[in-house]
Amino acid sequence: MKNKAVTILSALILIIVVAMSIYVTIDESLLSYLKEFVSGNGLVSVFFFILLITLGIVFAPVTIWPIIPTVAVIFGPFLAGLYTVIGWTLGSVMAFLIARYSGKPVLLNFVSLEKISQYESKIPKEEHFLWLVFLRVIIPVDILSYALGFLSSVSLPVFVLSTFIGVAPFSFVISYGGKALIEGNKFIFISSLVIGLAIFLFAYFILRTRRRESESCNTKRGGENSPNSSNF
Repeated sequence: MKNKAVTILSALILIIVVAMSIYVTIDESLLSYLKEFVSGNGLVSVFFFILLITLGIVFAPVTIWPIIPTVAVIFGPFLAGLYTVIGWTLGSVMAFLIARYSGKPVLLNFVSLEKISQYESKIPKEEHFLWLVFLRVIIPVDILSYALGFLSSVSLPVFVLSTFIGVAPFSFVISYGGKALIEGNKFIFISSLVIGLAIFLFAYFILRTRRRESESCNTKRGGENSPNSSNF
């Protein structure tokens, strides 16, 4: 019952965020006002946006990323992408620390353990930096952050750096692609889609290849468990 309520809440939040983003982009007077406000309140605006992105990771049902294209129109795609990277990294670190040190009773207030368990077989038991970077590309930021904190022994420095690198590509893809979609720039929009898909497929291919190599190694060792095994 609780999971159903969370799902409904997540869907409602997503609808509201998308609707607000669309309304802002089609209302030129409101968009102009926001641009002027940001111009006169730069630091406050940046802080507020990063805070929203951060909270969107910590509170997993909250979906904030649909506002990124609108923010890209206001701040510019590069800055919007950069602020998104910062927000996603900060939120991921908070989720990681909550999962590692708070215990199950507190953790359940932020994310479902069922969702975390879905990714248990994909989490490396040791610190494999590139593996973590590629996981960032194909697994939702919030769930993976909680899963790594709860299920792995990955150190905080390795987690932070792999997260920063791993979330960067799609932060800029969404920013540039979203702005292009709003402004009707088909070339940049399609290019962003192609780049995003290529990055995803590359990461997926690398992880699949690594999994098969691990399985082959396990077979040669007579079925011994490998810390690198995964089920992609």
